Amino acid sequence: MVVFDRTDELQDRFLRRLTRRRVDARRHYVPSSDSFVEAVAGGLGWGLASGLVYSVIQLITGWYAPPAGTLIATVACVLLDYLLAFTAFGLADLFAKPFGNKLVGWGVGAALVNVVRFLCSFLSGWLLWDAYAPEGQPAWLYSLTYNAGYMLPNAILCAIVIVLLCALVSPKTLKPYKK
Repeated sequence: MVVFDRTDELQDRFLRRLTRRRVDARRHYVPSSDSFVEAVAGGLGWGLASGLVYSVIQLITGWYAPPAGTLIATVACVLLDYLLAFTAFGLADLFAKPFGNKLVGWGVGAALVNVVRFLCSFLSGWLLWDAYAPEGQPAWLYSLTYNAGYMLPNAILCAIVIVLLCALVSPKTLKPYKK
């Protein structure tokens, strides 16, 4: 939890009202208004939390049970096809940090999180959805061609759109990271 200072109880009161009990959460004290906004807007935890929420939405709106139908296959499907695959989108800023130029970093970060998503889907297709592979075709090859067929263009398009949006909407993105 990001809080302004040790007297900031706003989020604690909200959580107590919501859960009807005291919640002890790790706190990060950021006693500057500008820094507080930056910490909330750009932190890794916030990106991962957003990715997790998106993964749950995808799970609720697009669930397909794996052909095996076992508990292990179902759990693996939920993890690989939804929770890990979409939560990985929150890692984009982490991948972008090594680049001096934010714009380049965010474009590469957008492409790399799509690679992580591809790996999750590839593994899922190979291990769980092999029943859909054409007869005689190895499951790994089926999963590779099926997932790469739409995820590779998606990764390229995503990187291009992120770079264009950042360059056009927010000139701050063109400034290098502070060292």
